[in-house]
Amino acid sequence: MIGSQAAYARHRKERGLIGGARRAVQKALITQRITAGSDGQIDFERADRDWEANLNQRKARHPKSADKVVPQPAGDLDKPVEVGGIPRDNFLEAQRQSEWLKVQKQEMELRLRREELAEVSDFEEALSVIVASAQSRLLGLTGKLGPKVAGMSDPRECSALIDREIREVLSTLIEFKLNAAV
Repeated sequence: MIGSQAAYARHRKERGLIGGARRAVQKALITQRITAGSDGQIDFERADRDWEANLNQRKARHPKSADKVVPQPAGDLDKPVEVGGIPRDNFLEAQRQSEWLKVQKQEMELRLRREELAEVSDFEEALSVIVASAQSRLLGLTGKLGPKVAGMSDPRECSALIDREIREVLSTLIEFKLNAAV
Protein backbone atom coordinates (compact mmCIF):
# COMPACT_ATOMS: atom_id res chain seq x y z
CA MET A 1 0.00 0.00 0.00
CA ILE A 2 1.19 3.53 -0.77
CA GLY A 3 0.01 6.73 0.90
CA SER A 4 0.73 10.04 2.57
CA GLN A 5 2.57 10.60 5.83
CA ALA A 6 -0.72 10.86 7.71
CA ALA A 7 -2.00 7.61 6.16
CA TYR A 8 1.25 5.85 6.99
CA ALA A 9 1.05 7.10 10.60
CA ARG A 10 -2.51 5.68 10.84
CA HIS A 11 -1.25 2.40 9.34
CA ARG A 12 1.42 2.13 12.05
CA LYS A 13 -1.02 3.09 14.80
CA GLU A 14 -3.61 0.49 13.68
CA ARG A 15 -0.96 -2.22 13.81
CA GLY A 16 0.28 -1.13 17.25
CA LEU A 17 3.72 -0.13 15.96
CA ILE A 18 5.75 2.77 17.27
CA GLY A 19 5.54 5.81 15.02
CA GLY A 20 1.77 6.01 14.95
CA ALA A 21 1.84 9.83 14.84
CA ARG A 22 2.58 12.04 11.86
CA ARG A 23 5.42 13.73 13.75
CA ALA A 24 7.08 10.33 14.26
CA VAL A 25 6.79 9.62 10.53
CA GLN A 26 8.26 13.04 9.75
CA LYS A 27 11.15 12.36 12.14
CA ALA A 28 11.76 8.98 10.50
CA LEU A 29 11.87 10.67 7.09
CA ILE A 30 14.17 13.47 8.25
CA THR A 31 16.58 11.04 9.91
CA GLN A 32 16.31 8.80 6.83
CA ARG A 33 15.08 5.86 8.85
CA ILE A 34 12.49 5.54 6.04
CA THR A 35 12.22 7.14 2.60
CA ALA A 36 9.41 8.56 0.53
CA GLY A 37 9.05 8.60 -3.23
CA SER A 38 9.76 11.70 -5.28
CA ASP A 39 6.05 12.54 -5.02
CA GLY A 40 6.22 12.37 -1.21
CA GLN A 41 4.19 9.14 -1.02
CA ILE A 42 5.34 6.31 1.24
CA ASP A 43 5.36 2.59 0.37
CA PHE A 44 4.03 1.18 3.66
CA GLU A 45 5.58 -2.32 3.44
CA ARG A 46 9.01 -1.03 2.46
CA ALA A 47 8.86 1.73 5.10
CA ASP A 48 7.90 -0.79 7.82
CA ARG A 49 10.91 -2.97 6.91
CA ASP A 50 13.26 0.04 6.72
CA TRP A 51 11.93 1.48 9.99
CA GLU A 52 12.53 -1.74 11.87
CA ALA A 53 15.96 -2.38 10.34
CA ASN A 54 17.17 1.17 10.90
CA LEU A 55 15.71 1.37 14.39
CA ASN A 56 17.54 -1.81 15.41
CA GLN A 57 20.83 -0.55 13.94
CA ARG A 58 20.37 2.81 15.61
CA LYS A 59 19.66 1.27 18.99
CA ALA A 60 22.77 -0.90 18.70
CA ARG A 61 24.98 2.12 17.91
CA HIS A 62 23.33 4.77 20.10
CA PRO A 63 21.23 3.35 22.91
CA LYS A 64 20.18 6.79 24.22
CA SER A 65 19.62 8.47 20.83
CA ALA A 66 15.88 7.70 20.95
CA ASP A 67 15.58 10.36 23.67
CA LYS A 68 16.78 13.14 21.36
CA VAL A 69 14.16 15.48 19.96
CA VAL A 70 14.37 16.49 16.31
CA PRO A 71 12.39 19.65 15.52
CA GLN A 72 9.50 18.90 13.17
CA PRO A 73 8.18 21.26 10.54
CA ALA A 74 4.57 22.28 10.52
CA GLY A 75 2.58 21.85 7.32
CA ASP A 76 -0.21 20.18 5.40
CA LEU A 77 -0.66 16.50 6.30
CA ASP A 78 -0.36 15.35 2.68
CA LYS A 79 2.75 17.37 1.72
CA PRO A 80 6.21 15.80 1.51
CA VAL A 81 8.40 16.35 4.55
CA GLU A 82 9.87 19.86 4.54
CA VAL A 83 12.24 21.60 6.91
CA GLY A 84 11.80 25.34 7.15
CA GLY A 85 9.75 25.30 3.95
CA ILE A 86 12.54 23.53 2.01
CA PRO A 87 12.09 19.95 0.73
CA ARG A 88 14.15 17.53 2.80
CA ASP A 89 16.60 16.68 -0.01
CA ASN A 90 17.31 20.39 -0.57
CA PHE A 91 17.63 20.94 3.18
CA LEU A 92 20.21 18.16 3.47
CA GLU A 93 22.15 19.64 0.54
CA ALA A 94 21.96 23.10 2.16
CA GLN A 95 23.31 21.61 5.41
CA ARG A 96 26.16 19.95 3.50
CA GLN A 97 27.04 23.22 1.77
CA SER A 98 26.84 25.10 5.06
CA GLU A 99 29.27 22.68 6.68
CA TRP A 100 31.63 22.97 3.70
CA LEU A 101 31.56 26.78 3.99
CA LYS A 102 32.41 26.49 7.70
CA VAL A 103 35.43 24.32 6.83
CA GLN A 104 36.59 26.83 4.21
CA LYS A 105 36.17 29.71 6.69
CA GLN A 106 38.22 27.87 9.30
CA GLU A 107 40.96 27.21 6.74
CA MET A 108 41.07 30.89 5.78
CA GLU A 109 41.21 31.99 9.42
CA LEU A 110 44.10 29.59 9.99
CA ARG A 111 45.95 30.95 6.96
CA LEU A 112 45.36 34.50 8.23
CA ARG A 113 46.83 33.57 11.62
CA ARG A 114 49.82 32.00 9.90
CA GLU A 115 50.14 35.22 7.90
CA GLU A 116 49.80 33.35 4.60
CA LEU A 117 46.91 35.68 3.75
CA ALA A 118 46.23 39.33 4.47
CA GLU A 119 43.11 41.45 4.64
CA VAL A 120 42.15 43.27 1.45
CA SER A 121 41.94 46.54 3.40
CA ASP A 122 45.64 46.18 4.36
CA PHE A 123 46.59 45.86 0.70
CA GLU A 124 44.35 48.75 -0.31
CA GLU A 125 46.02 50.96 2.30
CA ALA A 126 49.54 49.93 1.21
CA LEU A 127 48.63 50.46 -2.43
CA SER A 128 47.31 53.96 -1.78
CA VAL A 129 50.59 54.86 -0.01
CA ILE A 130 52.60 53.47 -2.94
CA VAL A 131 50.53 55.37 -5.52
CA ALA A 132 50.78 58.63 -3.55
CA SER A 133 54.55 58.20 -3.22
CA ALA A 134 54.93 57.46 -6.94
CA GLN A 135 52.83 60.46 -7.86
CA SER A 136 54.80 62.89 -5.71
CA ARG A 137 58.20 61.52 -6.83
CA LEU A 138 57.29 61.56 -10.52
CA LEU A 139 55.84 65.06 -10.30
CA GLY A 140 59.01 66.18 -8.54
CA LEU A 141 61.13 65.05 -11.49
CA THR A 142 60.16 68.10 -13.59
CA GLY A 143 61.65 70.53 -11.05
CA LYS A 144 64.70 68.37 -10.54
CA LEU A 145 65.40 67.62 -14.22
CA GLY A 146 64.22 70.85 -15.88
CA PRO A 147 67.34 72.96 -15.13
CA LYS A 148 69.70 70.05 -15.88
CA VAL A 149 68.07 69.22 -19.23
CA ALA A 150 67.96 72.91 -20.22
CA GLY A 151 71.75 73.10 -20.07
CA MET A 152 72.29 69.99 -22.21
CA SER A 153 72.68 70.13 -25.98
CA ASP A 154 72.89 66.40 -26.76
CA PRO A 155 69.40 64.72 -27.01
CA ARG A 156 70.90 61.32 -26.07
CA GLU A 157 72.32 62.80 -22.89
CA CYS A 158 68.90 64.29 -22.03
CA SER A 159 67.17 60.94 -22.64
CA ALA A 160 69.74 59.07 -20.56
CA LEU A 161 69.35 61.49 -17.65
CA ILE A 162 65.51 61.25 -17.73
CA ASP A 163 65.67 57.45 -18.06
CA ARG A 164 68.09 57.16 -15.11
CA GLU A 165 65.91 59.34 -12.86
CA ILE A 166 62.68 57.46 -13.76
CA ARG A 167 64.37 54.09 -13.11
CA GLU A 168 65.59 55.36 -9.73
CA VAL A 169 62.03 56.36 -8.76
CA LEU A 170 60.67 52.99 -9.94
CA SER A 171 63.35 51.01 -8.10
CA THR A 172 62.58 52.79 -4.80
CA LEU A 173 58.88 52.10 -5.36
CA ILE A 174 59.57 48.39 -5.85
CA GLU A 175 61.61 48.31 -2.61
CA PHE A 176 58.86 50.27 -0.86
CA LYS A 177 56.20 47.86 -2.15
CA LEU A 178 58.13 44.78 -0.97
CA ASN A 179 58.68 46.32 2.48
CA ALA A 180 55.00 47.31 2.77
CA ALA A 181 53.81 43.82 1.81
CA VAL A 182 56.14 42.05 4.28
